[in-house]
Amino acid sequence: MATKTYKKFLTGAATAAMVVSAVAPVAAQGQDVADQANSSFSDIGPSSSHYTNVIEARELGFLSGYTDGTFKPNKDLNRGDVAKMLGKYVVASSGLTLDEYVAANNIADVENFSDVPNTAKDQELVTYSKIVKDAGIFQGSNNNLMATKLMPRDQIAAVLVRAFDLKDKEGATEVEDGANSGYVDEIEILLENGVSNANPYRPFETTSRAQFASFLVRAYKVSEGLDPSQPLPEEPGDEVEWEGDISIEASKANLAADGKDTSVLTFSVLDADGNVDTSADDVVLELSTTHGTFASERVTVQDGVATATLTSEQSNTDLTARIDAVVIEAGEGSKDLIGKKAATAEIGFVAYDQAAETLNVVGAESNQVDRVTLFFDRDVELEDFVVTSPASGAVNYQIRTADGWSAPTPFVPATVNPEDVRHALNPGAIVINDEIGADAELDGILGLKPVAGNAKAIEVILEKDAVLADNSQVDVEVNYTSLYGKNSTSSTDFILTDARTPEVTQVTNSDLQTVAVKFSESIVSADFKLDGSYVIADDNVEYGEFDARTLEDNRNMAYVGIGADYNLNTPPTPAGYMAAGPHKIEVSNSTDFAGNVGKTQNFDFTVAANTTAPSATVEVASPEQFHVTFNTEVPADEVEDFQFQVYDEDTKTWVDSEIELLVTDLGDNVYSFELTEDWTQIYDTDGTGENYYNDKYRIAYAKDALVNVANGVTNAEAIELDLNYSGSPLNTRDSVSPTITDVAQQGTAASFIVTTSEPVKLAGEADNAGETLSQTQEDSNNGTLPEVKATFTATTVEGKTITINGTVGDFVDDYDNKFEVDADEVTVAEDYTVNRVVLVEAGTYTVQELVNLGYLDTDFTLELSQLTDDVGNTANTATYDFEMAATTANPAATPFFIENAALEGNVVTVTFSEGVVSTGGANDASAVTQWNINGHDLPNGTSITVSDEDEVAGNETVVITLPEDNTVIDEVSNVITVNRELKSFDGSALVGTNSVVLGAAPLVVAE
Repeated sequence: MATKTYKKFLTGAATAAMVVSAVAPVAAQGQDVADQANSSFSDIGPSSSHYTNVIEARELGFLSGYTDGTFKPNKDLNRGDVAKMLGKYVVASSGLTLDEYVAANNIADVENFSDVPNTAKDQELVTYSKIVKDAGIFQGSNNNLMATKLMPRDQIAAVLVRAFDLKDKEGATEVEDGANSGYVDEIEILLENGVSNANPYRPFETTSRAQFASFLVRAYKVSEGLDPSQPLPEEPGDEVEWEGDISIEASKANLAADGKDTSVLTFSVLDADGNVDTSADDVVLELSTTHGTFASERVTVQDGVATATLTSEQSNTDLTARIDAVVIEAGEGSKDLIGKKAATAEIGFVAYDQAAETLNVVGAESNQVDRVTLFFDRDVELEDFVVTSPASGAVNYQIRTADGWSAPTPFVPATVNPEDVRHALNPGAIVINDEIGADAELDGILGLKPVAGNAKAIEVILEKDAVLADNSQVDVEVNYTSLYGKNSTSSTDFILTDARTPEVTQVTNSDLQTVAVKFSESIVSADFKLDGSYVIADDNVEYGEFDARTLEDNRNMAYVGIGADYNLNTPPTPAGYMAAGPHKIEVSNSTDFAGNVGKTQNFDFTVAANTTAPSATVEVASPEQFHVTFNTEVPADEVEDFQFQVYDEDTKTWVDSEIELLVTDLGDNVYSFELTEDWTQIYDTDGTGENYYNDKYRIAYAKDALVNVANGVTNAEAIELDLNYSGSPLNTRDSVSPTITDVAQQGTAASFIVTTSEPVKLAGEADNAGETLSQTQEDSNNGTLPEVKATFTATTVEGKTITINGTVGDFVDDYDNKFEVDADEVTVAEDYTVNRVVLVEAGTYTVQELVNLGYLDTDFTLELSQLTDDVGNTANTATYDFEMAATTANPAATPFFIENAALEGNVVTVTFSEGVVSTGGANDASAVTQWNINGHDLPNGTSITVSDEDEVAGNETVVITLPEDNTVIDEVSNVITVNRELKSFDGSALVGTNSVVLGAAPLVVAE
């Protein structure tokens, strides 16, 4: 009997991928986890063109499913997702374990991407981003990985070509829509090798999990010399007749390397279809691990399943434990499996320090009144104090509006100035004030900035109007809540003395109109004179700011602009611009935020020649919206000095069209050109049968119409932007309705940013170009745009499906494909009770509150009805599955810790501070797998009961009755250990120690 024996990645030589349950941290962060050996997924079937590749990707170990049996084929991948997947491929194809690969290739010495520092919370991304960078697969932009940015198809082509070393074939394959992509050569290689068969390739669209599965499998086949269009070949097996595998499922993906943390591993014998073989009960597995210990090194399979508890080991560094399970005994008919059938998996041991549950400020200092540097007792990062979206972990910001600061959001439009963006701090996270009365609590802090070279420090940047008083005592209070839910409050103080005077340290020109002056510290004002006689007007000086989005701090910069009256040049340099060559600037009265004034300084600098003329490129985002990107800054009024032209087939010339386009600045020299009337109205499609795809259009700028602000150079030739380039949406009738591509939670609020596949229309005043109704829409719905309705679907702890109405808000920028949706509050009609204990009282809650309480599952679906694109295509129903995550429980209200543990004979009694769960699930304290004694599993015959002894709601007492003839109890000393991830009946996380010497008072710090 033949079995497939081609390579498997992600698990090395394993025949089964690691399975992680939904309670594992990696699942909570939304990462994909290995499926539970199902032969298919519930949300993708043979009708999908990607189905075969999805199944083969799973068999190869490239991609896997989620614990609920789904694959989520339509979920779009970001750059971090792809970096991890290809990083794992690189490691696995080397034949080394991750630890071995990291050591052999000196990965620790590889320079980090700037936005993925070693201190980032996602340590898996830190490691694999270095691996793909070292392998030349990912290069980043300005050394930034941009991990959370969705990855377009042209960039996918680039990394696949690099990862699989795909080669260009003879001949030329024209990429029909590749003209505006910087990766057209890589796209061509994919098409020539059969890795993609899509031409037009749609280079700027995002990539779904299903699409990426097809890309990966085909690229792998090409690299192995196989036909990418054919199924993976069947190869002879290794004399093992059993086609099934052994799967390994872990209750936690990572353990704390403290010698006490535990994970329950489930070993399942699978049949040829990938299902658990419940008839398998005569197989014995021998277990081994490179790190940690198993309570028993042999387990017997019963009804196809065996379990064992792995206990971590103490380590000051992160470890990767390789788990091996080998068949060593088997009944008749299975003897030839002995020593041949095996499975391998890996579990991470994360260096753990009890102090990691607290974070204390141990000192503070500053010699500038606009900032304070805080020092802590351990490594610190932004996410320790800044609001993050629970499921994605994205840092949140607030935007200054006329009504004050906005609610936290992970998205800030590029057009927002740095002074109007701040980090959204957790309430009370950092409080700074001085004895004179200045208060920089929440409203005075603009952002936090890591301190280069010191992972235990962070710099707090204050708003310019909330600086501290010089020569004063400054008090600092820090409030921190750990991942385990433990609160810690610490404080410090220092005397602030800012006696230093600012000095100029560097002068450069950023263009022919601007001189960039760098000071030794943050600067408020200064006087400038150029070339000995030209006095710079105050209005022409722009002082830098800290940008919370990029962490770029330019408070020590002054950007000195010259006016149109500057005319110290010789032709051909025009007035208002500096000529190339030597110049001098005088800086006087430079003043810092404390009022210190610097001395007069003169600096020579050289202006480099700049002859760049304006040019532009265009992307047709939809038939009614075009995005024009200029290579340099040009005046906004000149951007609007264009001609929208149509090609006259009769005269064979381009003529000006009377169609009106609204021009909107999108930031970063990108402008939107948008129709203010629908094409069907323009063409009277109902009467003529014609539409935009019957003609050709372009945006044109006459010669010298545009000026490069940086140098005064104009476009020497006319700029003509063809809107009907190959693959343009203007070339064919658009009949595709918009879809949802992402749902991102804003902070911990019941508010979400929804991203769609193309620009859409929202009823009302949401779109600055108006509703632009099509003729069909004008004839229906009383001549109004259909109102988009939002509904969220969730599942309660009882398994009931509930629907939650939503409210569609405004666009968050002028790209018209991102808008807000708020989930309504949920009314729980009656108390939710388990064993007469009220877990959720009747009342009204936000969805986040119900997720925190465990009443709602973390998997949600958003459904939008009547979602309409620019040309009137309407999706009756557009849906998107997304995940929420419980925020850290606050034990200050209901702390959950071990109060006492005692041993009497063969009975262990453990008393908690509040009630435990005993109704099944990951937090069931009455499950024997939650406990071990002296590092050993509880023996067969153990019984666990729970009871309420303190007459306060909840069963806080756990009684563990061991068999009288057990061998786990020591005569001298005994330690009982419970799962560190255990949560109480109201969702509070366990704090303090999870291991207690029986009969001794546990060390608990919980007020």
